[in-house]
Amino acid sequence: MTINNDAKTKIKVLVTGTAGFIGFHFTRKLLSLDYHVIGIDNLNSYYDVNLKLSRLKELGFSHAQLEQAPCTRKKPISLEKPAAGQLTFFPWDLTDREALEKIVAAEQPDYVVHLAAQTGVRY
Repeated sequence: MTINNDAKTKIKVLVTGTAGFIGFHFTRKLLSLDYHVIGIDNLNSYYDVNLKLSRLKELGFSHAQLEQAPCTRKKPISLEKPAAGQLTFFPWDLTDREALEKIVAAEQPDYVVHLAAQTGVRY
């Protein structure tokens, strides 16, 4: 992705699996380059959810914000990082197609980077 420096802040990148290992590091890098990131992760409990919450805290979310953001397919919640306003996180499940379509329609990302996966192949 090559973008001139003046346009970087206008570029929106939707990243699935934001709280996962690769998604977290990729999101952190994009934020350091001043991109607007729209993150999606269902925060499932296959691995310790506290690890995922810890990663989201490192990205700038407060403990209070994360407490109100359990994953729910019926009523998703959007959180905005208050300091920069460059990270919007949706604790949504990607298998909810209608919710995903709403995110894309509302946020209108310039790029989509799909890093979400079902962990544990046998599961």
